[in-house]
Amino acid sequence: ASRTHVRPRARRTSKMAKSHGSSDSIIAAIDAGSNGMRLAIGRVEDDGAIRELESIREPVRLGGDAFSTGQLSDETIDAAVATFERFAARITEHEATHVRAVATSAAREAANSRTLVTRIRKATGLRLEIIDGLEEAQLVFAGVAGAVDLSDRAALLIDMGGGSVEVTVARNGLALGCETLGLGAVRLLAQMKELGRSE
Repeated sequence: ASRTHVRPRARRTSKMAKSHGSSDSIIAAIDAGSNGMRLAIGRVEDDGAIRELESIREPVRLGGDAFSTGQLSDETIDAAVATFERFAARITEHEATHVRAVATSAAREAANSRTLVTRIRKATGLRLEIIDGLEEAQLVFAGVAGAVDLSDRAALLIDMGGGSVEVTVARNGLALGCETLGLGAVRLLAQMKELGRSE
């Protein structure tokens, strides 16, 4: 399996700073993963905590194409654009002021992922970022650290997605290093099918 080893700068965990907005700030995040697409919308409270307002998951599997053919099919791109249009409608309904959309392993590897980015931008105005394995691991770490107190312990965080596994080592609230492995669930299923094996 492919491996990417990185050693990021140490980052101390914290909740979202107040500078991101007042108590009435609404934020939204979209994760265009290899096994599905997710939208989360939340309100930033005065203490920096985020209260979830809505969470949606759509079963658009980018990795089903990317890991078997090396590119996204027209049907998959159409489904992804339609999903982003639904997400954009919910974001508008909640009047979110800060929005970020990211794509991970499948989009990184698909030869025509820029077509997906362009079509989503034209259809919704949303900018889809294709992030690398390091940033993906850092976002996983930030999410876990926001829910679990890691300030006085050593921790090993493992996130298995559709296209990759992110492993992060942390100590006393600091991310010390991470490694990305090409071992995601959708990727492994694609490899099994190539070998003539069932799920």
